[in-house]
Amino acid sequence: MNIKIAPKIIPGILHQLNKGAVDWGWQGKVAYGCQNTVVVADARTTQHIQSLDGHRSYVAKVRWSRENYYHDLNEPYQLRLATADHVGRIIVWNVLKGEVRADFCDGNKPVQELEWLPVQDSSNDLLLVIHPPYSIVLWRADSGLKLWKKSYTDPLISFSFDPFDIHRLAFLGEDCILFVEDFSMQKAPSSNGKKFYISSPSQAAAGSSSTNVSEKKKEKNTFRRVSQMLVGDSKQKSQSPDEDSIALNECLQLVFLKSCRHHLVLLYQREILILDLEISQTVGIVPLDRAASAFSQVIPCRQRDALYCLHDNGSITMRLRKTNHTLLSPTETVGAFGTPEDAQCSPLDVYFELKCQSDPIRLTKHVKIYGVVCDPCLENKICLLMSDGRLIFWSLKSIPSFQDSVFVHSPMFSPWNSFSKVSIPSDCTLPLQTAPKHPNICLSDSICGSKPEKLWLTGQQINLRFVLTGIIAGLLSDPVIIKMCPPLTTKNYKHYKAIVAVGSQLGSVQLFNISDGTMWKEVNIHSHSIRGLEWVDLDSFISFSYSPPGPNNLVRNDLKLTDVRTGQTMQLRKDRDEEMPIKFVRVSYLKQYFVVAFKDKAFEVWDLKSGNLLREMPKSFPNITAMCWSPTHSLKKKPSMEASQTDLAASMTSVIEETTTGTDGKTVTQPNIKEHFVFTDITGLLYHFLVEGNVIKDGAKIPPDSAMSTISNLTWKADLIVISDTEGNIGIWDLKQKSSKTFSTHRGWIRKIKFAPGRGNMKLLVFYDDGIDIWELKVAQTSQPQMVYDVIASVKSPRDIIKIVDCDWAGSDKPIILAADGCLRVVDLNFKSSMSAMSDYIQAGMQRPPSVREILLIHTQSLVHIC
Repeated sequence: MNIKIAPKIIPGILHQLNKGAVDWGWQGKVAYGCQNTVVVADARTTQHIQSLDGHRSYVAKVRWSRENYYHDLNEPYQLRLATADHVGRIIVWNVLKGEVRADFCDGNKPVQELEWLPVQDSSNDLLLVIHPPYSIVLWRADSGLKLWKKSYTDPLISFSFDPFDIHRLAFLGEDCILFVEDFSMQKAPSSNGKKFYISSPSQAAAGSSSTNVSEKKKEKNTFRRVSQMLVGDSKQKSQSPDEDSIALNECLQLVFLKSCRHHLVLLYQREILILDLEISQTVGIVPLDRAASAFSQVIPCRQRDALYCLHDNGSITMRLRKTNHTLLSPTETVGAFGTPEDAQCSPLDVYFELKCQSDPIRLTKHVKIYGVVCDPCLENKICLLMSDGRLIFWSLKSIPSFQDSVFVHSPMFSPWNSFSKVSIPSDCTLPLQTAPKHPNICLSDSICGSKPEKLWLTGQQINLRFVLTGIIAGLLSDPVIIKMCPPLTTKNYKHYKAIVAVGSQLGSVQLFNISDGTMWKEVNIHSHSIRGLEWVDLDSFISFSYSPPGPNNLVRNDLKLTDVRTGQTMQLRKDRDEEMPIKFVRVSYLKQYFVVAFKDKAFEVWDLKSGNLLREMPKSFPNITAMCWSPTHSLKKKPSMEASQTDLAASMTSVIEETTTGTDGKTVTQPNIKEHFVFTDITGLLYHFLVEGNVIKDGAKIPPDSAMSTISNLTWKADLIVISDTEGNIGIWDLKQKSSKTFSTHRGWIRKIKFAPGRGNMKLLVFYDDGIDIWELKVAQTSQPQMVYDVIASVKSPRDIIKIVDCDWAGSDKPIILAADGCLRVVDLNFKSSMSAMSDYIQAGMQRPPSVREILLIHTQSLVHIC
């Protein structure tokens, strides 16, 4: 098995400034901002496939580059992504290689909006950016060259290009709409644009009435109101008594309608306005019921006259335009909406009717919606970005509507009768050639765009519904501890997975495969924060937690053994009263025993196979400060070694008997193997203990080193024992040479020390309160051999990297870091990079994302089918 661990970032929860930083590219990739990181997910396989780390502030905007320029297999489309943060820095990425193409800025204020130019004829790297408060800049994204800059008099919030005219765009200001009709790539707009102000009608402007008289009266009132909707350079001073004034600063979104020309969509919390820019009037109002959840975002579709609306409760609604029971596409219209016959008989208002709605999402104080995007090619898939880092994918499906009559309220039809069954005569013996079923790939395949009279013989009346198709999860909020599984060896390489366990304050443990960055499993174990994790083998681990301390600083400890294959847990140390909290747990090298150490209490030695307490040290015994098991033991290489390591899964339900079956079928008793461990007390005295079966023997005692303070950590590999204290001193004992040496780091409290995995690999991870060092231990070849070290890497936190919560070894040369922003980072040995090429994510067991060649082929087929 090829186990390759590449630098990457496993994302966690989002910051509130990441809201809206999400985009769905035409190639099927969803990119979003998570803290300072840009994460790329594959919508087809629902997996994270890339993480880009380069911003020093929170990511504010994310935009995929367009594909409407010449590219082929020899010069393929590049996965380019433009991102901006809250200090004004813009980075253009080569996502495939995980490299920065360009890095530029204009000031240090947050970028309000950025968008690639829709037309790529002259150049395919033009990026339009709003630099607050008044300026827009056109950048050449590949080089960071500023082509021109234009400043206006009013603050700008967002903008939208007219999909039918590249020279027109609309800006949303604080109290006005600014239209620019002389946009050019060669020079800045010469005019300052035209300002317009909005006066919103009441929500009763759209709907149906019961009598013809009321309908005529309503049409007259509606025409009078909407004719005054779009006001020029000066605000409207007088309003009718039946009008409600809505300030434009309450407008949530401004976007051009993609399905028809000259129409603009304005989103408010309780209504959606559709403006016709040719006649400067509001031609459509989409109101909300009083009991309905408010609007949050709207996405207009291109293939059909449809709107996807996101609501505050997390639900998504699909609304289709209702005009004489017709759902038209842009290629089938004459003018703005419909045919000339429709224009003569249609009312003035354009009405969008609710067709389907997804289930709402449970939102809490800490779980909110931070964005919604739609598949730009198919337009029948929706992705929600949650504040806890989840991506939720919805698909719009069409199902047959079994109605007795087609004359129902605004029916919908499919382009072909894909649901009809072919009747085969009973006396027919030859195979019949039937017409192939029409594919249902995109939105235009689900909903017809022609008149229903032409479809009664071919089309099928349908209904629409949203189906949940996938969820991509990240780290839970407030992770506190990480622990890497046992390393790869020659005995476990056939079934080895590089799994890291992440414990959270919620009491659950998440297991991530860091080879591909996917979450393998999540297990809810404790009711309080995880305090410690210790792997037993590749299939089980021990975790402990305890309740908040009481008046006497006593707690109820909760120690459990969990089987990761089944999720089943076994309670250890049952029926215990309140006591001092557990400090740490250490499992022996051969997985026979484990030690439980307490704060201000003597430790305990347990038999892991039977779950029995072997020995509890007396109360007068000194308190333990650091401890480790010896990697050496008295076991000789025997063929029956694997048989002696009993499967831990059976220990979840019953006590394991210390017997096993031999080759002749008889039950034989397996001998206990002698193991030993060392620990230190608060005075620095080193103790040596031997454990064999039920017998625990005291060994030698080594006096403390006068140069060391209170020992905080202790690790053992080969013939070296390394200890560290609370004042930044590290002592190295060479058991073979019978010598010791002490080094002072002058960095304060050392929180953790750990050797890198691998035989002969003497790299040492030293975790300080303000950073990490990587040491290389070696013996200096002098007349008197002595132990020396080289610092091969060093990083300060939070100066060079985000504040570090915990760290471990992901591989022999790859540290893994849990940062304070809730993200998990696998970094290189020099702490310089935490990202790599997408090809490094492709491992055994991970679904391979499509290549650029496959993307081009799929995209070409989709365009041919849509056209």
